[in-house]
Amino acid sequence: MRANPALLDGLPPNLTWNLPAKQLDGTVKWPVCHAVEWLESLLDDQSRKHLPGVIFPKLEESDAAMCFRRMKRGEHLLGLEKIGYIVQHPWKFRNNLAAISPEKLKAILLWCRALQFALKKVEKNFSLDSVWLLVEWHMDSFSSSNI
Repeated sequence: MRANPALLDGLPPNLTWNLPAKQLDGTVKWPVCHAVEWLESLLDDQSRKHLPGVIFPKLEESDAAMCFRRMKRGEHLLGLEKIGYIVQHPWKFRNNLAAISPEKLKAILLWCRALQFALKKVEKNFSLDSVWLLVEWHMDSFSSSNI
């Protein structure tokens, strides 16, 4: 990142933005959920409204909305085909400063998917407590770095 700070252009300023987060209701917000919410925050109202249909193009609008809600709860991992739909769609952003290239969007979604996949494996093989230990370790490492 020091060699190419442009990699972070357009991303939230805190490099821990996509880590799992405990919610007040006891659920977990997983990395893909963070990425989708971040994308939603960049899109204009019309594009944001059509996001579920873009991700789930073969479903009726109500079914796509239901699957989208499940995905945002972390019940389903965003598949590679779905990432392809998102990246190829001609999004309209709130403003030009919020626009993100398809290549960068793909990289972010793939990174969040890989991170979530790995952390779900840790949860399955060890426990959710082990996931929180990894998150804590990353947060400590991040706060002590000079990035």
